[in-house]
Amino acid sequence: MLLFCFCGSLFADQVKIQEEFNKQLVKNNLVFNLPVDFIPVKFDSENCNDVCYSYAIKHINSKVEIRYSIFHLDEVIKEGDDLHVSFMLTVVENIAGNDKVLKFTKFDKKNKSDKKFNADFGASILVNPKSEFGKGYKYAMIIALFKNDSRNVYITYLFDDMSELKSAFDQSLYSLKFKS
Repeated sequence: MLLFCFCGSLFADQVKIQEEFNKQLVKNNLVFNLPVDFIPVKFDSENCNDVCYSYAIKHINSKVEIRYSIFHLDEVIKEGDDLHVSFMLTVVENIAGNDKVLKFTKFDKKNKSDKKFNADFGASILVNPKSEFGKGYKYAMIIALFKNDSRNVYITYLFDDMSELKSAFDQSLYSLKFKS
């Protein structure tokens, strides 16, 4: 009987997290499709000290976890404004600590491969996580997506092995995107 109550509590918590994530998707005009070979991860949304995230999934066959963070800033952001850059750098620093960025790539609507996100602009950043957020993982790949109306999305891949990331990345890259 005790096991049933404990499992029921875990399930109720996961349902609450899913409902909150769905509300954020609607509010921010986003679409999410759970990628094949991924399952939701239970986490304590109240205990996000470094970077808050709304939802997390992990690959069933490899050590790859994806965390989704959605923010709606109060001020309107336009490409080239420093506010989106400052916010992004804060998120990156909170994950990486003072460690250096291993790779940084900026993109915008002109990039054919990145139009699928329906973002106005964004970036991908590779770091070694030095915070509680990335504890237990060797790398963090952060995909930062921005809309000109202040919506910010961070898709963070946590992983140890680049070859394991490749397969998971191909399956999940466009799992969260802005509606067109």
